Amino acid sequence: MLADVAHRHPGRPAVTLGDRTLTYAEVDAAASALATSLREQGIAPGDRVALWMPNVPPFVIGYFGILRAGAIVVPVSTLLGLNEVSYILENSGAKALIAAHIFNDITAQLPGTVPGLERVIVWGGKPPCEALDLDALCARPADTEALRPGAGDDLAVIIYTSGTTGRPKGAMLSHRNLLSNAAACAEVIEVNADDRFLTVLPLFHSFGATVCMILPILLQAHIVLLPRFNPTEVLQALSGYRITVFAGVPAMYGVLLNVRDLSGLDFAPLRLCVTGGAPCPPKFISAFRERFGALLIEGYGPTEASPVVSVNPPSGVQKIGSTGPAIPGVELGIADEQGAWLPVGEVGEVCVRGPNVMQGYWQAPEATAETVRNGWLFTGDMGRLDEDGYLYIVDRKKDMIIVSGMNVYPREVEDVIHQLPAVGDCAVVGEPSERRGEDVKAFVVLKEGQTLTEEEVLEHCRGHLASFKVPRTVVFAQDLPRSGTGKVLKRALR
Repeated sequence: MLADVAHRHPGRPAVTLGDRTLTYAEVDAAASALATSLREQGIAPGDRVALWMPNVPPFVIGYFGILRAGAIVVPVSTLLGLNEVSYILENSGAKALIAAHIFNDITAQLPGTVPGLERVIVWGGKPPCEALDLDALCARPADTEALRPGAGDDLAVIIYTSGTTGRPKGAMLSHRNLLSNAAACAEVIEVNADDRFLTVLPLFHSFGATVCMILPILLQAHIVLLPRFNPTEVLQALSGYRITVFAGVPAMYGVLLNVRDLSGLDFAPLRLCVTGGAPCPPKFISAFRERFGALLIEGYGPTEASPVVSVNPPSGVQKIGSTGPAIPGVELGIADEQGAWLPVGEVGEVCVRGPNVMQGYWQAPEATAETVRNGWLFTGDMGRLDEDGYLYIVDRKKDMIIVSGMNVYPREVEDVIHQLPAVGDCAVVGEPSERRGEDVKAFVVLKEGQTLTEEEVLEHCRGHLASFKVPRTVVFAQDLPRSGTGKVLKRALR
């Protein structure tokens, strides 16, 4: 894909960070040089190579260089520490690691602690002892004749899930999984080669990698990178680079909506924003359109589905509160506890079938058999389908609260609390109760300068929810614990 774009449009801008832009020809040449170097360093087709970088151009070059060598990319979250990184490297059997210099303190310890890790390659700064320099490997002549890149059903990437229950598992995604997903997304959200994507979602995550890297490269579009989410920097980038497409998690949109001073900024080119990764409060969608003039659409998908499953179509019917219909080539079903299909409108486990469904979990046959059954991915998310095939995510199956034998889905309670104008963020979890099994407990973050009492929150909930769904207690917090991809860590709240 990258080589094809570089051949047809060598001078098109591909990746920008700050005031430095690489063309498609430059990214392609660097990826080929790196692939050649990896092969010379003993990396064979099918070997795993870990990639530990923030959103910088070497991530993109590293990703495609690894694939061009026929190897498998293992993205590593930039938020992890020594023990977590060691586990991923050891579990995946990574033979090499390409890392940013900011992690030198940890990478220096890895060769002696991770069996099978033979090479460490570092970008920027002074490499630790015996580590190789990435820039040097990307600057050498390439031997494209000797390369055997993977394709089709060959394994391309192993992305480790966030590990909300136990150790993280590696979702195995093929070249076909990723390309089919990117192509279907491009068709639905109606983007093209003239679009400029602002990529602040971490590229180590499936949402960022597919929607903010693979998809724009497939279209020959321009990617503008931001290494971290800072609201001021995001708003300046949206304006300064004349961004047309932005993707983020709901927490990012909530922060952007709370920035008061937008003077001197021009968002006229921005036409489409996509949100996913966590439930989006409905009020964000209308508020964002009103303030920034851009359409905000919600989609859904787990890592195991490459990841996009459904999205509200920009030119079709958008149903606020839903995540839209299935993208082309993908099927949706709702199953009960026994795996039987449920009719329209009934809540059950969301199931997905299509070319985007993973090959399985790396070296975890039992978990794979439990999750992928007869070609259907059982997501662990609870939802329902309406008569038009639009998907409504109710909650994570494991986050469901059972009060006196009755099911309470936290998202329903959270959406009600979000209706209060003073509320900036909230999360609902179950708390053990001797009388009821569990009680509903709400954590609420207020907007700056706003006040609200527990009784006011409870009174509002009583007017909109059945009595057993109303929280027993409300805790006001400064913020909520979140993962690197913006999901509220409910296990931490519990």
